[in-house]
Amino acid sequence: MKLGLISIDWPLARALIGKAIDAQVRVQTPTGEQCVYIVAINDP
Repeated sequence: MKLGLISIDWPLARALIGKAIDAQVRVQTPTGEQCVYIVAINDP
């Protein structure tokens, strides 16, 4: 994440598509399910 960007190929990126600030998103990772809370969205 050199520029703070993530690839659309990442499961996290796919899970965030269409979500807004203050959304809580569950993402399946190799280590198990993770819960992510969106606090900001930056569009470079």
